[in-house]
Amino acid sequence: MISFVSLPCGARFHEAFTAHVPSVTSKEGLILEVSTRLHFPLKCGMNWDALNDILSYTYWLEERRVVIVHDERPELTREELAIYLGVLRHVMADTLVYEGRAYDEIDVVFPLEAYDSVQHAIVDSIRRDELRGSL
Repeated sequence: MISFVSLPCGARFHEAFTAHVPSVTSKEGLILEVSTRLHFPLKCGMNWDALNDILSYTYWLEERRVVIVHDERPELTREELAIYLGVLRHVMADTLVYEGRAYDEIDVVFPLEAYDSVQHAIVDSIRRDELRGSL
């Protein structure tokens, strides 16, 4: 689930691994912050596929639920934000079972003032998926 709150930096979640992502100004910065905040145990590539893998396989975390809290909207291009939201949509829709344990709860929080730009990016990511499906 993607949600919006007025003060994301103070957001806390019960029985969840919460990763607070500070302000980022590039795709590489976003991927680095997410992988660092999630304590990803391996060095990862700075591409969208690597981010998808990190978010799809959080087996090293004890908590079943992961919440990624963006203290500010990532300062990405419109296309990059759409791709990022597409990755998030994908991993939130999938249920992964690893060694008998389900990892099916990834939630993302953005600041309330990012609502319009995030909603537009979600629409753009859906369109990108539809275009890929029609090729």
